[in-house]
Amino acid sequence: MATVEELERRIAILEETESVKRAMARIGRWMDRCELTKNRADFEFLAHELMTPDGFIVTMFGNWGPDKTQLIEDFSTFAGDISWAVHQYLHQEVDVDLEAATAHFHALEMVPIQWKEGPTWLLLENDSDLKRIDGQWKLHRYGVEEPKALSNTAAAWAEIPQNPKAWMFSHP
Repeated sequence: MATVEELERRIAILEETESVKRAMARIGRWMDRCELTKNRADFEFLAHELMTPDGFIVTMFGNWGPDKTQLIEDFSTFAGDISWAVHQYLHQEVDVDLEAATAHFHALEMVPIQWKEGPTWLLLENDSDLKRIDGQWKLHRYGVEEPKALSNTAAAWAEIPQNPKAWMFSHP
């Protein structure tokens, strides 16, 4: 039988896990907003309010940050080719370290996107890290990898190659 302290710790981990998922949902929605509005104030809010001071973004489209001015410029340039996008996180896994105030977030990221390539579904692996600062989960590293782009007008879906380095094979 668990002690009261063990139960309190388990509850704290569950609560923080849910807080991390909510933080990532907000970050995804804010990225959607940036890509839709192209408003510099939206990019600044993402960089300064939703990210750690040394936070950065690592994608197949480029690495942005930790310099916030450059991050804002690079992300806004990238967003210039996008009409809209909707970031969605499926199969979410969260590991929280209460003592270190850190969390690791992993999910399949699915993004329907209207951009210069035409209407596309992006399938990605999201591998991100967050830090708890002043009671709020902030994005420290937003990482996406294993990109697969599926055209919305294709007669058949693209094959997905087996990659032993991919999360689904390396983390049973």
